Amino acid sequence: MTSPYQPQDPYYRQPQNPYPTAQPGYGHPQQGQDGYGYPYQMPMGAPPQTGEQNQLALAAVVIGFISVIGSLFCWGGLLGLPGIGVGIAAIVRSKKTGTGRNQAIGGTVLSALGVLILTVWIVAYVVWGDSWA
Repeated sequence: MTSPYQPQDPYYRQPQNPYPTAQPGYGHPQQGQDGYGYPYQMPMGAPPQTGEQNQLALAAVVIGFISVIGSLFCWGGLLGLPGIGVGIAAIVRSKKTGTGRNQAIGGTVLSALGVLILTVWIVAYVVWGDSWA
């Protein structure tokens, strides 16, 4: 506690709020408002944003990545078949949750690429036989 009769430190500054408060309608929008202070409305036909992650989309990406890497070295491209199924299920779920659509599409494409690489390996082995490998 300081006394009004004590000399003040000339370098002392009063602590300030690090997060200045803005009036509604100015600065950053409030929860549920757009930048002009009006209530925010979702566009017609847009899925609701629930904030939950689409775990199937992440699984599709991981399976697709493993199938691409695995198809370069051994029969790991077969993992792309269930990866395509998981990716399609993730796309369907993304329509409900509104999250993870790009991830789901990427996982599906990676899984299909893994299957395609494995197919090329098999065709090359059949065409050139044992002399190739």
